[in-house]
Amino acid sequence: DALYRSSGNVLLDRLFGAELHTFPVGDDEPAADASLDLLAQTLAEEGRRPYVIHLAPSHPPLGALGYVLAAEETLAQARALDLEFDALVCPTGSALTHAGLLVGLSALGVKLTVYGICVRRDAGSQAARVRQVAEQLAAMIDRSEVFDADEVMTFDGVLAPGYGQLSDAVREAIALAARQEGLLLDPVYTGKTMAGLIEHVRSGVIAEGSRVLFIHTGGLPAIFAYGDRLGSWLSDVPWESAGLNR
Repeated sequence: DALYRSSGNVLLDRLFGAELHTFPVGDDEPAADASLDLLAQTLAEEGRRPYVIHLAPSHPPLGALGYVLAAEETLAQARALDLEFDALVCPTGSALTHAGLLVGLSALGVKLTVYGICVRRDAGSQAARVRQVAEQLAAMIDRSEVFDADEVMTFDGVLAPGYGQLSDAVREAIALAARQEGLLLDPVYTGKTMAGLIEHVRSGVIAEGSRVLFIHTGGLPAIFAYGDRLGSWLSDVPWESAGLNR
């Protein structure tokens, strides 16, 4: 819509002088990668030096290396603060964050449950993707981990109505985090992740009193691209009836 195309990350892209190219909505990552490669070839022929960040899991998961290091850094900070965790919760879409944390923790010999909250596809498909990326990533750092199905926890209970689309559960999570913690979440990734965490606590999957680390992956500018859909809900639904007092 008009607001989405004139604010948030799109506005930042334009501010930094990026030339934007669109691709049809869907989940055809190989076709999107082919489009990226074609564009990169055109730019290279013009004498420029493009760097392609592919989407499909068939490519080396270079981006996940950052979360291998993030696992190590997180544990080091926890030790310095004398903190312990029972579980981590993160968004899972490309699977780079989720797989990076799994491999990083495994490499350090640390047993922690990592709950991945699905933001793009159903739990079964996402779990298979996470395992694939994790095993590719492990090989990249000369390890041979194989992750069993019961080691890859994915949850799609707050995915509907789909990627980048709001639900009342996500709106509630965004408002709750802002009002209770001063924590800003975006509708696409961290908002859905917090909604999944809340649902896990309410359903008992995560027991009351558990020590859970919420992995905030950024995305703040996206809030403004959803201003109309968030703002109207916040003004129409009182705090109590929105369930934000629970």
